[in-house]
Amino acid sequence: MARPTQNQDVFRATSYKYPDDLGSSVGAEQNYMIFDAYKANIVDGVAASTSPDTSIALYIPPGALKTNYASKYATMEGYRQLISAGQEASKQINQQALEGGAEFSAETYMKTIGSQVSENFISAAGRKIAESAMKKSDIAKALSVGAGIARNPFISVFFEGPGDFRKFSFSFDLIPRNKHEAKTIRKIVTAFKVASLAEELNAGTPNAISYFLGYPRQWEIKFYILEDPFGQIGDRTKKLFRIGRCVCTDIAVDYGGSGIPQFFDNGEPFHTKLDLSFQEIHLLTANKVRADNGQDSGY
Repeated sequence: MARPTQNQDVFRATSYKYPDDLGSSVGAEQNYMIFDAYKANIVDGVAASTSPDTSIALYIPPGALKTNYASKYATMEGYRQLISAGQEASKQINQQALEGGAEFSAETYMKTIGSQVSENFISAAGRKIAESAMKKSDIAKALSVGAGIARNPFISVFFEGPGDFRKFSFSFDLIPRNKHEAKTIRKIVTAFKVASLAEELNAGTPNAISYFLGYPRQWEIKFYILEDPFGQIGDRTKKLFRIGRCVCTDIAVDYGGSGIPQFFDNGEPFHTKLDLSFQEIHLLTANKVRADNGQDSGY
């Protein structure tokens, strides 16, 4: 059975691709990624249109398939009794809600948790005062050393919220094999620059002063992997992870990527290094991962 040479349906919608044989079953770059740039909708952070302004297909560079999942935690010292009070109050509240039915109210809730906290607050506050005095007392410290004991700090860990927005970095070595690829590379670099920078809003008058700046484009980044040697080349993969809507935070271009600048006879650079940094604009939650897993690649 003959293997297909390329997924024409995917590349038909792209503005640029590099290298020329990207996605080919006989080429080295069977797997690739596509960057789609959309006009930003400031209200809800989604695409203002269904079609991207620019679509760029590139090979998957080394280090591109890394992601992270983070949550923020902090430590709190000396409040174990109050935490236990909250846990005990929640048990009583659940029991009262089951027994009280319609008569259970927000007032009942507040009284229950209030009594539990106040009951434990005096002992907790007293212990905090004693601990503070113990920390400052050289006698207490000396006694602790002599006894071979140390103060129990009663440290607790609590959840503060989701981690920071995920960030992704991609580094491309763009080495054209001919003048056509060199021209394509220049257009790709320019397209990333234009889509990732703000625009001056001058009401259509070229010489007018722009008092406002239009938002840069937002990006969708997708991975395409050859999973079936005899199937369609480059179906969007469900085996890796999904990247949410992003903004491009940084672009670095080195037109002398080989160290010594070299050029074709038409002036096109022989080696361009392109470094791109992106940041998601929506926080990631377990619900989002669970909802997409099985239907699409999970976030």
